[in-house]
Amino acid sequence: MHTTAFWVTLEHELLAGLHFTLSERQSGIFGLLYALGSMATLLLMCDRRDLGAAVGERPASAGADTDIDCQEFATATGAEKEFFEPNLYLYDAYPGGIGFSEPLHGICDVLLTRTRELISACPCENGCPSCVGPAGDRSERSREVALAILERMCS
Repeated sequence: MHTTAFWVTLEHELLAGLHFTLSERQSGIFGLLYALGSMATLLLMCDRRDLGAAVGERPASAGADTDIDCQEFATATGAEKEFFEPNLYLYDAYPGGIGFSEPLHGICDVLLTRTRELISACPCENGCPSCVGPAGDRSERSREVALAILERMCS
């Protein structure tokens, strides 16, 4: 589907600085994307179904070998790991887009700050549908990882 999107890139240095397992980091990334989508719908005053969400890997620089999937990342060499930089996409869920991407770009700092506040204020321990998504879909540390990522991005 041709549409428009807003995205945030989680740079390698940010992810490498997290003291969590690969599985916990992946779960936290998906939890963060869930929370970003929730907050984006509130800020844009739209329906949750108006925005789609996806995680994709940031393209490496020209000429670099980027054929690394999440399974291989755990055993990748140092040179290969430098290319693992996921993008968190929030996209207009309609062909051609309906105009949500540009406003999200304009309020990126607000989106990140409010998402951090949303997750921090949630009284749950490990994540819930009000913050990083249903706990059954995530690791027990999804909420903690999502907050750690946001703390680094918002400081």
